[in-house]
Amino acid sequence: MRLLAIGVCEHNEKVLVLEKFGRLSLPVVEVVSGEPRDELKTFFLRSLGVEVEIGKLFGEKYITDNDELLLFYIIPPISRLKEAREANWVKMTGENLKKMDLANVVDILLENPVKEILKLQEIVERNMDRCPWGSQQTIEDALKELISEIEEFEAELDVKNWTKAFFEVGDIVYDALLLAWIYAREHDVTPDTILRKVNNKISKRKPWLFSETRISLEEAKKLWNYYKSLES
Repeated sequence: MRLLAIGVCEHNEKVLVLEKFGRLSLPVVEVVSGEPRDELKTFFLRSLGVEVEIGKLFGEKYITDNDELLLFYIIPPISRLKEAREANWVKMTGENLKKMDLANVVDILLENPVKEILKLQEIVERNMDRCPWGSQQTIEDALKELISEIEEFEAELDVKNWTKAFFEVGDIVYDALLLAWIYAREHDVTPDTILRKVNNKISKRKPWLFSETRISLEEAKKLWNYYKSLES
């Protein structure tokens, strides 16, 4: 089986591709000796003349016909891409992606919420580490920001301005994550611990989510209350 590491770098709704003989392809390298991240990093340096950070793994796909396992990694936006032959930015459209050698991965690139969640998590972590005021924010600061965004969201709902509400709800998600990360930093725990705790909590209170059997609203309420009572 061939193991391929693929770097997905997006910016302004465009994705970085390599163009050769009229064909488009994502930056991809066959992993033959070591860590996929290391080999992908080396590939970017040799091919494009730029050092990149290899972000989180956000998707896997096994291609049966070729006996290939594809590993997709997030590449943070490249601020200064040196002039490199074959490198180009193309719009993230299904039509463009279908022109790629890896045409069967369109669904991973366009319809993968995991990728967006991990990108947002990476932005939060970078804000904590690299933003001048992000590194100094306290829980109280983050909570005020979150409450402010919720109030702005409520205001847009009141006037039924769905377009602005769309943006405000995204801000709420970002500020809620930021609050969790700041709490973790100030209380010497890991963000993963916080996420694992809530994952386990909801999974235990709503076990029917992982069952093939559909239940009624009344049954769901009874089960919720029952499993919640077991925690006290």
